[in-house]
Amino acid sequence: MIDQFEEYAAAAPRAARRVVTWLRELTGVADLIPGRGLRAVLSARNATLDALATALPATQLTLALVRLDPLTDDALARVISEPLRSVPAAGLEPGLTELLLRDAREAQDTHGEANALPLLEFTLAELWRRRTGGLLTHAAYRDLGGLSGAVARHAEDTLNEAIKEGLADEEAARRLFQRLARPHGLGRFLPDTVPAAELEPDQLRLAHRMTREKLLIWTRPQPGGAPGEAPGEALRMAHEALLREWEWLRTCLREGEEFRAWQAEVEEHARAWDASGRRPIAFAPEKLLAAAERWRAERARDITDVQRGYLAAGRRHARRGAYVLRAFAATVTVLTLLAGWLAWDASRSREVAEKRLRTVAADQLADLAEQRSSTDLGLSVQAAMGAWATSPTDKARSVLFRQYLRMRDVEQVHSGLWEGSVQAMTSAPGKDVVAVTTAPDDAGSLEVRIITEATSAHPRVLRLDGLPQGKFTDAFSDDGRWYAVAGEDRSVRVWQVGAGGNARPRQLVGARPEPVHPFSTPLDFSDDGSRLLRLYSYSEGRGETATQLTALNVWEVSSGEEIPGAGRLVEGRDADGAAFADNGEHVAISWYYRSPPDTNVSSVAVFRLSDGKVRRRLVTDHKHPASLTARGTLVEVGEDNDGTSLLTLDGVKLDHGYPQGFFHSDASQLYSVSFRQPGAGDGSGPDYAALTASGLPNDDIWTAVAPTDTKSQEDVKIAIWARDGGSGRPRVVVAVGDSLLRLRLTEGSAPALPGSDFDQRVALAPDGSQFATRDHGLVYLSRPGDPARTAPLPGKPKETGKWQLTWVRTEERHAVAAWDAEGLGLSLYAADDLARRLDVDLPALVPGLGADSRIESVAQLGNGDLAVLLSSNEVVRLDPRSGTRLADPLRVAAEPDSRTPYSYAHGQLVPRPGHAAQALIVTRSGHVEGEPMLWDLGKRTRVTRWTKAGVSGLDGSLAPPTMIFSTDGSLAAVAHSDDKMRFWDVTAGRSVGRTVSFRYGVSLLAFLGTDRLVTLDETAGFRLYEVPSGQVLAEGQSTRRGADPFAATGTGTAIRFLTGGQLETLSADPEAWWRTLCRSADRPYTEGEREDLPHGAHTDRPCAAS
Repeated sequence: MIDQFEEYAAAAPRAARRVVTWLRELTGVADLIPGRGLRAVLSARNATLDALATALPATQLTLALVRLDPLTDDALARVISEPLRSVPAAGLEPGLTELLLRDAREAQDTHGEANALPLLEFTLAELWRRRTGGLLTHAAYRDLGGLSGAVARHAEDTLNEAIKEGLADEEAARRLFQRLARPHGLGRFLPDTVPAAELEPDQLRLAHRMTREKLLIWTRPQPGGAPGEAPGEALRMAHEALLREWEWLRTCLREGEEFRAWQAEVEEHARAWDASGRRPIAFAPEKLLAAAERWRAERARDITDVQRGYLAAGRRHARRGAYVLRAFAATVTVLTLLAGWLAWDASRSREVAEKRLRTVAADQLADLAEQRSSTDLGLSVQAAMGAWATSPTDKARSVLFRQYLRMRDVEQVHSGLWEGSVQAMTSAPGKDVVAVTTAPDDAGSLEVRIITEATSAHPRVLRLDGLPQGKFTDAFSDDGRWYAVAGEDRSVRVWQVGAGGNARPRQLVGARPEPVHPFSTPLDFSDDGSRLLRLYSYSEGRGETATQLTALNVWEVSSGEEIPGAGRLVEGRDADGAAFADNGEHVAISWYYRSPPDTNVSSVAVFRLSDGKVRRRLVTDHKHPASLTARGTLVEVGEDNDGTSLLTLDGVKLDHGYPQGFFHSDASQLYSVSFRQPGAGDGSGPDYAALTASGLPNDDIWTAVAPTDTKSQEDVKIAIWARDGGSGRPRVVVAVGDSLLRLRLTEGSAPALPGSDFDQRVALAPDGSQFATRDHGLVYLSRPGDPARTAPLPGKPKETGKWQLTWVRTEERHAVAAWDAEGLGLSLYAADDLARRLDVDLPALVPGLGADSRIESVAQLGNGDLAVLLSSNEVVRLDPRSGTRLADPLRVAAEPDSRTPYSYAHGQLVPRPGHAAQALIVTRSGHVEGEPMLWDLGKRTRVTRWTKAGVSGLDGSLAPPTMIFSTDGSLAAVAHSDDKMRFWDVTAGRSVGRTVSFRYGVSLLAFLGTDRLVTLDETAGFRLYEVPSGQVLAEGQSTRRGADPFAATGTGTAIRFLTGGQLETLSADPEAWWRTLCRSADRPYTEGEREDLPHGAHTDRPCAAS
């Protein structure tokens, strides 16, 4: 009988299958003589059955496989309660048995614990040590951290004691525990065994201590030998829960993951080499030998003698191959020439087969990346990169683009830091430390992990014990040294984190109003972290007679002593906010009361804590809301125009207010955040969100794209710290799935007006550096890093709802042309000074225009002239600097009359790049009659007319043009009224290449050179076409939502895209996508991932293929 065969199967699946095959052949006689013969019994966990079952014929599988059911709940209940029956007055609190059963079942069914009995044994022993009288209590169980948390806490304490006693140092402990687990995919690990003979003396001493505490166990004990000394004995973990719950262990495993993945592959080859007699010369894969130099320098003590011997044999094999090659070079040359024609044919056939195999494998990985894109960030990115590294197929390119879109601003990924969905994140403003609150299961319990050095290459994770039950609020001191939690149970608990910190809290005791129905418990530390306050909002009574009250407590953090008299600051006030105004001597309070007729008035003041007297009144009986914000450093005051102003606690009014439309705060509460997620047309969920963060104290604006998944709450969990001295940008991390991601921020610009009307319009500068917005009768000019500037449009705001914008450049400056699509209004604004406005009198420049005449399109020609297409089918050219007419109006089509077919689509005038005065023109009637025309407006001649099909247009609106040129003007893409897009040879006036389906809701964005076109689909998002074949090269989600205005411009191989007030840069080059992902997400395959790779896939680190 072989027990725990899953360990062998996980470490060497092929060898394990050979063992199963050998045992099947050895016991085959049992099938011939019923009831007699040799029997072999292997026990293994379910996780390895799929790998092992392939060694058995399907006809024998049913008979050979016997599933053993775990202990029933009744049996487990007896395990828990029976030992206490013989002890007088001993027992468990009501419900504790059921809770232990649930957690034990979850450990087995959900977390894959091979056997929950050791965990139960350990936990029950700890509960007995903490019993109250003879009773095992819920409180003790919570303090232990539950079934799995108890053993993790005990492991932490045991390790710290062993290090303190000098049994081993922490470095030796890290190296030992890194060998006790092996990577298994996406930050996960499986237990591994370490032969006792390979342990160093200090590691052996530590192992004895850990085994004595039943945290590690010796396998295969030999009679008469001491543990750890018997031949063939090995060390392993006693509880798989340590891999999930012990944060110190998880951190050190992540740090050693790359080495262990390499070592596991070396070990598999070395074991086979050792079994075959340790030949002095043996083949070793080149990638293992190449990495061996690095690991011999960094981890020499952790490479076993067998592994060293195998690597040395491999190096001798490589050198011998070179000697043999030189010795027989002449002979080989002759033989090669003689057999060349045969070898070429065989090689070519083999290469074709291998290429087909790689293609299939790449497409399988691409399918996996697509399926898991919105549910498993780490796996989907790794699969997409693996697909491209294996073979750059169409599918691989498409999923690579999708992952590039979400990861383009990611600098580093740390996976597997927690389990469950992220509920909240809090950060310290002065240090890169965050608290991540997660819900690991459906039972509603919450966990908190403190992550220090969150923006570094190796963040450290600490799981907190002793959290209150139910919901809670939390806060950090500014320096990140203290972390506090206020629970619904009225408790306040404080942890010291960082240097000298621990995972257990100190509970503060203060005033606890009774009876309590809490609905708000904000916390705040003083600036120096020496004091902590809690504002406790609660109610007394029920229904209409209920009274809302507040209480205030202040403690000295270091001693935990409460400072008396704090409650008088809120007596008689319906306070809704409180924060320290300095190092703890003064407190800012915001409160309100109901004033006739049925309205609330707000007040804010700073009080002296020592005597309760008002030091400074900031807001008094204000009819709009006034509240503390930005960690209590500012006061947000509502204004009559639905806007807000910001005051410092010294009463100084800032030049900026609270940004409108920013409904979320970052984890430090010093930045307000808005974000937009794509509407995924395939129903898979959004892949990413476009973030805009506005600093409350400093009014700085920053943007980034952050990955999301279906577990992400609507408010993306983001923490931002002040500008970094080196890069000049703030540091930022976001929590996604089980990962912490560091982002690269880009300086942004304040959006014009969030919540804009349907007809808002934008114009983007050709170089993508700035943009203009028209909304509610105003023109806004936005440039990243500068505040938005505004100027009014001519006329009344209600009359400007159809005004459009066109960007104009002259030698002297940039300008914005604003024009009325339902009239003849045209104004030119200087981009550097919007107050300089030039109004153009078109009726005076074009005699004979009727009362119903209007502007159809405005564009700047290649020679700088401003061309205006009118509804009279005339084009007038203007000097953009002075607004004067440059030539007589040119009629480009017959003047429309009552017999002219009418179209709701506006006319279009699209300048041809590389040609000074040429433009492609379609009039309003041309949309119906199929008359796009190429005109040379300088020479006043029509070059050609295309009559194959009408040109598509959107009814009643001016969307981006449905005609667009390549960057050299040789090709044009045109969306036709038959719902097809065609590519046209402009000079010849004929369509070329493939006709592409082009439905309503698709817009042309930009040509990139002459062979790439980017479009925007309301459902599918971005789509990249090859021109003129019309092949879709890639597509991915866009953050443009509904009727949001947008604009784009192409530069080189990238486009600059504007929507929602945020500028984004998108590359159309697959190599750029690849470099971006390699920069942020490159890692080796874990052992589990490598085993699941399809045959023919690239198995090395994906980016090693480049």
